[in-house]
Amino acid sequence: PPRPPLEWLGVQAVALAAGLALARLEVVRRGFVSPAVLEARARARAEQVFAEQGSGAEPRAALLLFVALFERRVIVLAGEGARSGLAPGGRWSELAAPVCDGLRRGRLVEGLLAALERSGDLLGPRLPASEEPAPPERIPRLILLED
Repeated sequence: PPRPPLEWLGVQAVALAAGLALARLEVVRRGFVSPAVLEARARARAEQVFAEQGSGAEPRAALLLFVALFERRVIVLAGEGARSGLAPGGRWSELAAPVCDGLRRGRLVEGLLAALERSGDLLGPRLPASEEPAPPERIPRLILLED
């Protein structure tokens, strides 16, 4: 026997509610975006932040460790001075690895701290800290959180 129209309306309402609930899950939304688009989107935003934040510091010595949570990407960008100060055999991926590991374990802060420590190991020998501290207006924000 055919189903009554109100029953079909109820089934459609339940299906709509389930679809909307699933669409709110990041893992589902991320599944509809190609890895290349995720990478390009994270890199573009990192470059934008690098340009904006670099205006208050010495841009050549700037280093940005950008974590794109939705895209699940870690982007490392460095100014000319930081790139030239990289120790022989050092790689910027050495900064991204502990952050990625921290994200996987649900311990992002630990991963960021490990990356910051590693950045000192990579850059310290060739770019030692200045004897004279920089004035506060020349030190950019270290952590920028946004949606």
